[in-house]
Amino acid sequence: MGKLIEGKGILSILFIVLVFCSLIMPAAVLADDGDWPQFQKDEINSGQTSATAPTTSVRIAWSVFTHYTATHGIDVTPIVASGKVFIVDVDEYAWAFDAVSGNVLWSTPLVSGPRFTLATPAYGEGKVFFATDTGYIYALDESGGNILWSGRLTEGTGQDEELSTQIVYADGKVYVGSWEGKYYCLDASGDGTDPDILWTYDVEGNRYSWWSGSAVIGDFLLFGDTDSVITSVDKGSGVLVDELNLSAQYGITAGWIRSAITTNEANNRIYLTSKNGYLFTIGFDALTGEFNPSDGWFASIDSYSASTPAVYDGKVYVCSGSFCKAGALYCFDESTGSQLWSFSFGTYGSEASPALSIQGDEPYIYITTNTADGEAYCFDKDGNVMWQYIPDHPEYILQGVAIAGGKVFFGNDAGYLYALGPCPDWDVNEDGDINILDVARVGMHWGETGDPDWIREDVNNDGSVDILDITVIGLHWGE
Repeated sequence: MGKLIEGKGILSILFIVLVFCSLIMPAAVLADDGDWPQFQKDEINSGQTSATAPTTSVRIAWSVFTHYTATHGIDVTPIVASGKVFIVDVDEYAWAFDAVSGNVLWSTPLVSGPRFTLATPAYGEGKVFFATDTGYIYALDESGGNILWSGRLTEGTGQDEELSTQIVYADGKVYVGSWEGKYYCLDASGDGTDPDILWTYDVEGNRYSWWSGSAVIGDFLLFGDTDSVITSVDKGSGVLVDELNLSAQYGITAGWIRSAITTNEANNRIYLTSKNGYLFTIGFDALTGEFNPSDGWFASIDSYSASTPAVYDGKVYVCSGSFCKAGALYCFDESTGSQLWSFSFGTYGSEASPALSIQGDEPYIYITTNTADGEAYCFDKDGNVMWQYIPDHPEYILQGVAIAGGKVFFGNDAGYLYALGPCPDWDVNEDGDINILDVARVGMHWGETGDPDWIREDVNNDGSVDILDITVIGLHWGE
């Protein structure tokens, strides 16, 4: 603290600045920075947003505990809408948290748990839609968590009763698939207190596995099943339009489809992965709903993948591996299928679907890893690690992240939900709090000079450590 008290009048100046800043300190507000209202953000599973997210450093904005049973806690990607973060946990409790503070807004028990709940919820029309491992569908009021309508969709027992895919909301309709082999389309308004099923699509002898979520592209709903078949149906009626067997078409054993489908409508292609570790790019006519397998390519990505690809600026980003299978984050050239780079995770992998924050036309890629000390990562477009974060309650992270309001949201199997934000310049000691300790750090370098952005104590990056740096800290006091 020697330099903090050197120089005539410095303590007096510090006192004046702190008093002044306490009077003008603004209240925290959630930036109008975009929502993430369903799996991979939208009905085409694009996985990308213009909302900002931390790129060079990261800190916990907040974390909360929900439920934990045996080895499971939270196994769905959070969704974010109307300033709230929504998740469902292992005990099949639905939760809403304030996106800025992390304060619990409400929690609603759905059915008795614990169960291995994997269906990412969706938001629309002021409702949050949840699907459970016991085959029930729920529409909850976003404000108070009241159940507006609910009911069981599946008829089977055991695993056959699971609603196993992510929920998709689009144009007043809700779509979800079941392990027993039915895809459902429901009216988001419900039928009084009951679900209103508009149509179902059945697959004989096959199933819709975990995460084989649908995509709404034009007038069509697309999804994959456990027989390596992708299907296109009319989204209004459920009538079959086209289907394609990936194993037969490409002469491989593709394995179950455990990814959702996404698209780049600019080049009339769709993208997905299969369980045996393949990435597919396939032509698709959004006007007719038909596949064009002669347009596209496929590539091997290790021995397993459940990741939904994300496509931006001529590149395809996708993950491979699991808690027991080695994997990596890959980047491919969208046109040719050439691998541009990969980042290996070693003996484990990632079942996350990459989430992209587009900042100044530059994509930053966010994923999580499925290992006992599961981490959240940020990569730049060239595969360089910008930051990596191990939660203070480490566990497996089965799912990926959501991006909204300048934060990255994810849950893990310890039952914790995390919100990560950037570590701002005025948090000089990077401890997550703006207080006298940050002022002390500036005082220790008082009067020193250097190139702009040379040390964190030069808070305003003007090349000098002086009263202006303390003023910046004061403006953010107590955050």
